[in-house]
Amino acid sequence: MPKIVETRVGDTVGRLLYRYFGTDDDALEAMFWALNPKLALREPKYPAGVVVVLPDKPKPNTERVVTVWD
Repeated sequence: MPKIVETRVGDTVGRLLYRYFGTDDDALEAMFWALNPKLALREPKYPAGVVVVLPDKPKPNTERVVTVWD
């Protein structure tokens, strides 16, 4: 379920994603923009109190890498 949060002074999309997810990769940013399309009309740094919707935390890739020693 997406999470609703408010920005702090000077927040950017990357800073928000890193604060809540520990990463700001491209896939996560694409999900963020899909949920918050009107934020693209604002300045890149947000004032305090802008309400944004954060996407669900992505599931980690659990693919197992097989090596010749396995």
